[in-house]
Amino acid sequence: MENFFLGSASSIFATFLVYISRSIWINWWHLLQSKFYPKVNGRYRLENILPEKVTYTQVYGDDRFYMTLKQVGRKLNGTFEVYNGDLLMHRFPLSGNVGSDRSILMTYESDDPTYTSKGSILIRFRGVNQVMEGWHTFICLKCETIHVFKLVTHRVET
Repeated sequence: MENFFLGSASSIFATFLVYISRSIWINWWHLLQSKFYPKVNGRYRLENILPEKVTYTQVYGDDRFYMTLKQVGRKLNGTFEVYNGDLLMHRFPLSGNVGSDRSILMTYESDDPTYTSKGSILIRFRGVNQVMEGWHTFICLKCETIHVFKLVTHRVET
């Protein structure tokens, strides 16, 4: 019986030790690799540049878009937020990767099953990590089509 308890206790201790060392190793690995990737932590305001013959009010009305990014190594997490005036309309979880070539690929999807909206953002830094340009693709629920817009982001907060 003593052997059973000793074996159980050592297994639990070994599992705990593997979990802790794995967490520490992953954090150190990301810290070591972070020098190869641009720093993108912060809050960004998104400006969609609409195609010709499409007015802003036809697509969005008075909506404003922001994304808040948190970076660990090359991995990104954060939120994509849609405001109408000062009222927060939707908040989507955002995840993606930063490339060493200063490009960023992110996707978002609604975590609310009644509001199934999803999209992707592919952007690249222009200049000194304050402005990014790229493309924003999303599925619109109102018109049930896929929209692709040129996108410019400006850093609001770090």
